[in-house]
Amino acid sequence: MTLRKKYEAFFEERVKKYRQIAWSLLPRIAVLLCLVWVFWVPWPGANTGFENLDIPPRFSGQLESVSGGEVIWLHEPGVKNVLGWAIDFLSMPALLAVNVGWLILALLRRFRTMALVIGAALLVLGAKYSMVDRTGLRFIPVHSISPEQVAMLESVEPEDEQKANYVLAQLAYLNNEPEQANVLSDVIGNRLDHSTQAASYRLNVIREWIKAKGYAPDENARGYSLRPFSLQIRRLISRVALLAAVLIALASIGAMLVSILMERRSARVSALIMARQT
Repeated sequence: MTLRKKYEAFFEERVKKYRQIAWSLLPRIAVLLCLVWVFWVPWPGANTGFENLDIPPRFSGQLESVSGGEVIWLHEPGVKNVLGWAIDFLSMPALLAVNVGWLILALLRRFRTMALVIGAALLVLGAKYSMVDRTGLRFIPVHSISPEQVAMLESVEPEDEQKANYVLAQLAYLNNEPEQANVLSDVIGNRLDHSTQAASYRLNVIREWIKAKGYAPDENARGYSLRPFSLQIRRLISRVALLAAVLIALASIGAMLVSILMERRSARVSALIMARQT
């Protein structure tokens, strides 16, 4: 093998190696960004924890009887409720299949694959709850709720006041009205009749936001339990995943740049060897 061929083979091998590294990191970045999206919770002082008003079932028909926004239900057919189909898919059948899968892999001692399956199960579980938390099963987009609908919520029967205050507290949060949200949060107290995963998430987000704005919610209005992770754990997971995604992205870019530089260096060395041989 001539000196030129030897150098070309050397650089070609290095270029191929660094490009493989760069491309192999992309799936990891994609998975980490999925984790960021699934577990994302805003900082306590930001009122961006959700975008829609979660509506208790009792108010669905009443709100639609007055002029204003339509109550959207995730499980209705139609393009606007594609998210509902995703939630159905991510429910028990999918989780059961994942759990059975990792048990079989454990018995077969396929520990690396088992770790990937467990990670997928956590991602699926987190995605399910995250979508419901941020959207609600029945909701009205905040920009479409009308003054007539708000007035209806403010004048409900006594037995429905707590549920109405829950909707109004969400509205105060999205309208950046911490004082009003604080009053409504204290009225709701520590027991909500409309006790769902989405309601628990939203009340925790609202109360965390109220504290960040300098108000002190009633001590009796403690936070609601959240499945499978608390706000703090979700926030930690999303921030760590975001940091890891950024670092891996920089590593991928660095590996690609090194491959480009080595490719150019190979061309220069080959040209130099040819010039000396002629």
